[in-house]
Amino acid sequence: MKRSDSRIADRLKYTLVTLCNRIRYGSTWKKPFYMLRLLKNLFLRICFNKRPLRGIDFAVDFACDLKCAHCFNRDILTPGNSRKMGIDDYARVFKEAEKEGILNFCFQGGEFLILKNWQDILRLLDSRKFSISVTTNGTHLDEEVAKKLKELGVNTVTVSIDSGIAAEHDEFRGQEGSHAKALKAIENSLKQGFKVVLNATITPASMRSEGFLKLLEYAAQKKTLLNTIFAAPSGNWSGKEEIIMRDEDISEYKAICKRYPNVVRDMDSLYLGRGCPAANESIYITPYGDVFACAYIHITLGNIFTEPLHQIRKRGRKYFKYQSKCPISENRDFIEQYNRLVKGAKALPLPYEAHNEITAWDS
Repeated sequence: MKRSDSRIADRLKYTLVTLCNRIRYGSTWKKPFYMLRLLKNLFLRICFNKRPLRGIDFAVDFACDLKCAHCFNRDILTPGNSRKMGIDDYARVFKEAEKEGILNFCFQGGEFLILKNWQDILRLLDSRKFSISVTTNGTHLDEEVAKKLKELGVNTVTVSIDSGIAAEHDEFRGQEGSHAKALKAIENSLKQGFKVVLNATITPASMRSEGFLKLLEYAAQKKTLLNTIFAAPSGNWSGKEEIIMRDEDISEYKAICKRYPNVVRDMDSLYLGRGCPAANESIYITPYGDVFACAYIHITLGNIFTEPLHQIRKRGRKYFKYQSKCPISENRDFIEQYNRLVKGAKALPLPYEAHNEITAWDS
């Protein structure tokens, strides 16, 4: 076979595998009402250029049993704000999100599964109408919990795992034995028939490590998606230039994706094409009701205690316009301006007006 023919074959194979993964993880055939909602959203997006909400990541609580190197939760705790979202607040936001066209509700923390009320929150949802996912570090996802998640309509479980080498993962997560627990959580989830996603935060150094190579092979063997999160200079990593992916790193990353088509980013998960989904298709809500366009950009779009979700989300679209580069992990001008704001702040999150202080949205 000629080299040109081989390249064409490789491209076709890559396109086919990525398309199959998109269909596999984006569709939930056992939930026909969800599928109708998905088709409706695609119709609105394609035919009328509407932007129906695709997903919300709820940080239900910042409590966690690990001490991860890159954690940002303690930075956005609001000591002066004693009000946290309760069951009634979640019920109201769920209804507002449904009007916005939402498809996926994702619950995380901190660590979602150590919370006393996690089952009560999941029971609020009609699991026939939505895709429901849980993101976990795996430390509490035993067989009994996996079964309960299944009963409550969860269809996707995302387990955070950053290396195929136990010692590397444990050091990064701040707890010995956390790698073994994550692997067990993955097995328990696969046994229950969940769609399983592995979450890995990568830096230029870790991407080239033996541990990441082993993780790539493990994900391919288990036939799961490996969702790679480009390291952001936020939280504990604020101001750390060395963790930012450069152009040459991104080129190497793209080569990895061609070899392992199950490797994805959130930039690949739009209704159409690729780009930053912030505000247009996804949002992040803290335990205190603050709405962020992105979990790593700690500037609030508004708060669910004082405004309806529709109004908050609409406001965010003024700045977030499907950027081709992730602002907080790839756009160095944006990162510089954002970090300057954060460094001079008395408390986080920054108010909405701070968006106006950033000019490098499309660099």
